[in-house]
Amino acid sequence: MVRTTQGVDIIADMQLQHAQPFITALEGDFYIDKEMIADSIQHKSSFNIIHRATMFKVDVFIPNKSPFQQSQLSRAQKQIIISEPEVSANFASPEDTIIAKLEWFRKGGEVSERHGVMCLAFCR
Repeated sequence: MVRTTQGVDIIADMQLQHAQPFITALEGDFYIDKEMIADSIQHKSSFNIIHRATMFKVDVFIPNKSPFQQSQLSRAQKQIIISEPEVSANFASPEDTIIAKLEWFRKGGEVSERHGVMCLAFCR
């Protein structure tokens, strides 16, 4: 099944003290639920923000420090997004991304229209 990307997933090791500067920097351009962010940080779960002009969704996952997440972060590869001035980010491997999606699918009770199709191919 072909599906274009409808958003982006980010892993961010955010602490409660990071929440307000994050919100202040983005709240003009993004829909942000402040309580959801605080709850996600406290429970090591996820939250999303939505760009108001384009409706582009960003899912932010707070790592729970599991052995898999630690190894995934250690394998991340730095990629330059913009060269002048240099802006870069670390990206997970395709294999780690698939495993992470399957892990979230399992944690969510194996209910997802998008991730379920992938799980049918890889989990059975």
